[in-house]
Amino acid sequence: PKLGDTVVDLGANDGVLSVLTALAIGAGRVIAIEAQADECALIAEHASMNGVAAVVTPVHGFVGAGGVLAEHPTIHAPAIDLDVLFASMYIEHIALMKIDIEGYEHAALAPFFRDAPKSLWPRAVSMEHLGEKDHVVKLLADCGDTSHGKTRTNANFRPPGRGG
Repeated sequence: PKLGDTVVDLGANDGVLSVLTALAIGAGRVIAIEAQADECALIAEHASMNGVAAVVTPVHGFVGAGGVLAEHPTIHAPAIDLDVLFASMYIEHIALMKIDIEGYEHAALAPFFRDAPKSLWPRAVSMEHLGEKDHVVKLLADCGDTSHGKTRTNANFRPPGRGG
């Protein structure tokens, strides 16, 4: 991401990555989506403590098709349709989408890539790759994304036509 870009932190936890992104690269906007209400409150607190509350926007909820996701056994949160959320926030381009949502990646990404205009598809995706993620990797490949490096716990993807 470059100065002024929009970054989406999907599964933002307590917002450390969101805040660091806002501070380190001068992101114009960081959308920090988190299903756990207490963690979402920490995102706002951490952003405020670090002077980036105007840049980091915490959003409480699960991500699913049409704003619907099967009930989680322990976490209760509103369901969010990503393309509807981004339209309501007037987001036109996403530089990076970091996704770490404990096995719900396909439920979040499949409807987004199906319904969102291609101009909204992120230029890069970084996804936790621990566990079974082959179906998510295939979804990204079907959208034109190719592997662009891997760390111990994350896989990075960038589509040739959307990189930059």
